[in-house]
Amino acid sequence: MKRKRDLEALVKTLEGLQTVESIMEILKVKRKTAITYISKLRKKGYVEYFSKGGKKRIYKISVIKTKFKGEKGLYELINKHSKIKVNEPYKQIIHGKKLSIEEALVLALKSQNFRLILASLNLFKYIKSWKKLNEFAKEHKVQRQVGALYDISRLFIKTKKIDKRIEKSLLEGKGNRYIYDALKTKDFFNIAKKWKVEIPFQELDLIRLKTG
Repeated sequence: MKRKRDLEALVKTLEGLQTVESIMEILKVKRKTAITYISKLRKKGYVEYFSKGGKKRIYKISVIKTKFKGEKGLYELINKHSKIKVNEPYKQIIHGKKLSIEEALVLALKSQNFRLILASLNLFKYIKSWKKLNEFAKEHKVQRQVGALYDISRLFIKTKKIDKRIEKSLLEGKGNRYIYDALKTKDFFNIAKKWKVEIPFQELDLIRLKTG
């Protein structure tokens, strides 16, 4: 950790979304050491973080070292585009490139915050690149969940039409059976069957996409 190249090697090893526990497992270190590494990487601009509910944090570690730009965080971006507002557990500051709509959708899903995932459905109205959305979803192994959320959103709000090739890729992609925790409802059976995922929302939840 003392030499610059050691720090860069650590970033490359941990690149992606991590928790303290996953870092402990990857590096085979104790919790205190993992937290120390996170702190040092954050000070150098390699880390941004957001909440997974409660006190759980997810750290996004990137090899691209950037300077503070004051860009919108995940919660702020979603609140800007959604009638459903979500309180930030703390003020999130993004260090680096501007967070895209496509990436925000995937990060909301990965957060496993029910209200945040629900609010993020409004982002489908503002998609600029289905290809990028698919790439982010594939990277985080949530392609089928993203596809199911898209189909659900179309029932309640006006969205851009997905590229057929991208839809096929999402359908064939990997993904967990559940969108949120292990929650499932009987609503939207056809969508659940199509994407082979369990839908956690009820119709009353989704009406709020229009009303807030």
